[in-house]
Amino acid sequence: MITKHYGGTAAADAPANARYSPAKISSVIREEITGSPDERHISTSYVERQNLSMRMGMRRFTRLTKTGFPRS
Repeated sequence: MITKHYGGTAAADAPANARYSPAKISSVIREEITGSPDERHISTSYVERQNLSMRMGMRRFTRLTKTGFPRS
């Protein structure tokens, strides 16, 4: 597993290019994960549900959010 640690956030009065650009990575830690998971529980649906909940709750991610309107 790779864990990335990011720098601080930009201040509210910072210029737009600093405020909306991604944070700089300050460190990366690699860890080995071992074990024997139950294969019935290996699924991306848990992560996809978390992503949808995050997009529905955060305005920054709304361009990727489902609209709720039926497609023609």
